[in-house]
Amino acid sequence: MTDDGRSARKTTFGALLLGAALLAPSMPGAAFEAKPFDAASLNDRADARVAETFAGNAENATIDLDWQPYRQFLERYVVDDPEGLNRVRYSDVSAEDHQGLKDMIAAWARTDVAALTAAQKFAFFTNLYNALTLDVVLDHYPVKTIRDIKPEEDAEKGLFASLSDAFTIGPWSSDLVTIHGTGLSLDEIEHSILRPMGDERVHYAVNCASIGCPDLKATPWTAETLDEDLDEAAKGYINSDRGLFRSGSGALLASKIFDWYAGDFGGAGAITAYMKPYASGERAEWLAEPDASISGYRYDWSLNDATEDRAAAN
Repeated sequence: MTDDGRSARKTTFGALLLGAALLAPSMPGAAFEAKPFDAASLNDRADARVAETFAGNAENATIDLDWQPYRQFLERYVVDDPEGLNRVRYSDVSAEDHQGLKDMIAAWARTDVAALTAAQKFAFFTNLYNALTLDVVLDHYPVKTIRDIKPEEDAEKGLFASLSDAFTIGPWSSDLVTIHGTGLSLDEIEHSILRPMGDERVHYAVNCASIGCPDLKATPWTAETLDEDLDEAAKGYINSDRGLFRSGSGALLASKIFDWYAGDFGGAGAITAYMKPYASGERAEWLAEPDASISGYRYDWSLNDATEDRAAAN
């Protein structure tokens, strides 16, 4: 994972121009709506100071967010595979385009986030999270996994992780951007700003540059299509082997995301019920079985690198 002034601020792709405890899980088709901020119900990974600083949203849209430069970057470098896994052509990103990405992030950091509606805010911080993740990977590329970016990783832990150690390495806790004088890390954007908005579909929106993660969306998140796009992301992930898999013995194995953040999906015992409205085809059949239950969880931290695909094909 990760969806910002009073006047619109816009960027061009290669240059910077100024002018730019949760509710019950959502159900497919329900409109995006942030829950009222409640400091007492923050998730256990939230920083209360950051959460309170960025709490709330405007009722009506008064500023425009121009995502076109980011759209161009994604169209240029994300390999969009509707039937599989979206990957990024990290090795092909030019120095100019990488600098353009940094310029976009710098422009976004000057946005009056208090003027954003709930949908704009969600889209803004999700795009910011994903752009920062792309930037930090590009800063350290080549790497086999984003978890290699910090030297303190214990290599013995491998590619499958538990929540206690999954995010103690890698770039997630480092401040990567400053907005209104507050330094923000990826963790703070996700857990202190986005998750307190109360929509568990955030977990399909923020991308951690890993194969086990839900896809990096090949176009920017936007307020106008946010709810529909979140539903599509949820369906895409749950109906993939990364989201829900059946082993040769018939056991159902789910993504570790449903273990790490079980409370966001209604609790550990509610995961199959949560998945049912999103599931289709054989996965809908698996989940309809009377004794359907999740037997285990898995996650692949390998980098979502399109270079690997090209190397395998040659």
